[in-house]
Amino acid sequence: MRGSTVRTPHRLWVGIFAVVLTLSVGGFLLAQAIVRHDQRAAALRRAADDRVRAEILLERAKNYLIGLSELLAGEPSADQQRFVFLAGTTITSFDLVDALWIESTSRGLVVRYSTAVAPGTDVSSWPVLATPITSQGTVFATTATGVGSLDGMRGFWLLQSGRFGSGTGSAGYLALFLPQGWMARSLEDDPGQVEMLLDGRPLEGRAAGSPVGQTAFQALDQTWRIRAVAPPATTLDTSLPWMALAWPWAAALVAGLIASAFARRRRAEREVDEFFDLSLDLLCIAGVDGYLKRVNPGFERTLGYDTTELLTRPFLEFVHPDDREATKQSLDRMREGHREESLANRWIRADGSPRFLEWNATAASEEKLVYAVARDVTESRQAAEEQAALRRVATLVARAAAPDLVFAAVAEEVGKLLSAYSALIGRYGSGPSVTVIVAWRRERHEDAVPLGRDVPLGGENIMSGVFAENGPVRIEAYSKASGALAELGRESGVGSAIGVPITVEGRLWGVVMITLEHERAWPPDTEDRLANFTDLAATAIANADGRAQLVAARRRVIEAADAARARLARDIHDGAQQRFLTALIDLQLAQQKRASDPVRSRELVDVALVQVESGIQTLRELAAGVHPGILSNMGLTAALQTLARRMPVPLSVEVDDLELSPALEASAYFFCLEALANVVKHAKASAAWVRVGAVDGQLWVEVGDDGVGGAVDSGGTGLVGLRDRIGALEGSVTVRSPRGVGTTLVARIPLPS
Repeated sequence: MRGSTVRTPHRLWVGIFAVVLTLSVGGFLLAQAIVRHDQRAAALRRAADDRVRAEILLERAKNYLIGLSELLAGEPSADQQRFVFLAGTTITSFDLVDALWIESTSRGLVVRYSTAVAPGTDVSSWPVLATPITSQGTVFATTATGVGSLDGMRGFWLLQSGRFGSGTGSAGYLALFLPQGWMARSLEDDPGQVEMLLDGRPLEGRAAGSPVGQTAFQALDQTWRIRAVAPPATTLDTSLPWMALAWPWAAALVAGLIASAFARRRRAEREVDEFFDLSLDLLCIAGVDGYLKRVNPGFERTLGYDTTELLTRPFLEFVHPDDREATKQSLDRMREGHREESLANRWIRADGSPRFLEWNATAASEEKLVYAVARDVTESRQAAEEQAALRRVATLVARAAAPDLVFAAVAEEVGKLLSAYSALIGRYGSGPSVTVIVAWRRERHEDAVPLGRDVPLGGENIMSGVFAENGPVRIEAYSKASGALAELGRESGVGSAIGVPITVEGRLWGVVMITLEHERAWPPDTEDRLANFTDLAATAIANADGRAQLVAARRRVIEAADAARARLARDIHDGAQQRFLTALIDLQLAQQKRASDPVRSRELVDVALVQVESGIQTLRELAAGVHPGILSNMGLTAALQTLARRMPVPLSVEVDDLELSPALEASAYFFCLEALANVVKHAKASAAWVRVGAVDGQLWVEVGDDGVGGAVDSGGTGLVGLRDRIGALEGSVTVRSPRGVGTTLVARIPLPS
């Protein structure tokens, strides 16, 4: 098929060339034939005209000869119709016509001369010579011309046989010599184009050229012929065949130019149509009556309506209600003569979503049409608006605004950005349940879902689905939703909805939900766009939680420090201080009894010594609780091994060979100390372990047991204190405590680079 398509134009041009060549050659030959026919007809007309004149001349010669014979004989000629012609030799000119009397004798011809008419006699009145052949002034020379004197002259003889009376010698011939040129009087045209022949012998003129016209006639008992060539061809005759040869090519050239012009026009129209059809922009021709006259496929792709619907409805019906007035004003200006207009408005897609279009229109007032092109800038405009909205929310987050303010901003921004009917933010709670903490609605009126009210989860609805899936959920036909939340949504006018989870530090915290009044499909990227805002909301929550935790940690640190000081003071007061006071009292008594009762004095000194040693031991133990000396002197491994020996449950210790700062060693030691204290108090374990190493640039401290598990961070001083201690070093603590399996605490502390 492709080869056939390629050869078709070639065959077409070959066919056109053959037709033009045939017309050209045929026209040339036809024109030549017409010109030759016209020339031949002209030659025949010329020959016919010269024949008439020749017949007249010969008739005159005949009459002249007859009249001459009668004049000489004095009586009518006995035989007036018999003539014989004899051709002479070449002559150049001969002005007179001479007559001879030729008498027949036994010895041959005898020429006799007659001068019956005196020279100068006017013979014009003679009946037979009423139309003389030559000059009327002279018919005969003074004497008849001798035959010998005619030798070498070209002409012809006209002889009449007969008798001129009854006398002796009256029988003979009357001869009339007609010189060359005399008959040329009948050839009035150019002698080079006409000739006269007698019995096939040329007498006068010379017909040179072609085509030739010929005519024959009888005169003086002889056959005469007149041949004539056509007159010289005119410029038109010469040009006509070439014109006939050229006109098909000229016609083909003109036709080719016209066809080329049409082809260029068709190609231009096709290119315009292709541009119209393939353009990604929206191209249209609209009437000032408010109807679209023609649209390109870009309209269907962008707006989702078919062409018939676009052309049969006023186009203002497709414009967003908020933009119709501005669009109508622009159309009115063009209707009033304003030639060009630029406009940005929103058109509603068939699925109900808005599209932002930027228009450039030109009015053709005479045609009452508007030629317009629009570019769909929805993505770029939405991206710009989305970035602006994200910046506004991010600014609130960066300024450490209260979460309630951030939530309200998120709900309003996503509601406006996505042209939603309403936007809600809910927080999940126990039960499970959800509490709507922020709500935004395009139309200001009371929500069916009251703020601050716990609504139980369950059924097929957005908030229950997000909680169950821990991911985005969309329901585009809310009439099919179920559960208490679905009933509340339908009461508030929800037709379709999308929900996206708010996840804070890996924990499902809440949900952002946007709704539409009608049941229709959402754009496919709606969840991703919502997620950008939920990330900011999660950041705000995390920041608020972090600030709250920091404040709480600071408070706990202060409280712990105060408690530690109070405990230290109490321990000193109840322990070492009491022993030192007792020793002091005993020493004072010993001093008093030194003179009176030396033995008792020595006993009191011994008791005081015991009390002092006990107080010193108590101070040592208190100092070890604050910072064990073995940690400072022998390092983390020795301190943990010493701690293992004092543990009431078997404890295995694995410490990598690390070079740690004293602060890191102390943090790791006390983390293990407090974690093991919890093991002793709560785990009911039969074994425990401690592992210390470096992983991915972090100090990894793991304390585990094989106890009952089920440890819960309930806000007590146990796990909270551990997190406070590690958090002070920008570290983190994770807890794995499956019930019945045991508990593992892992502290990760960044190592200095």
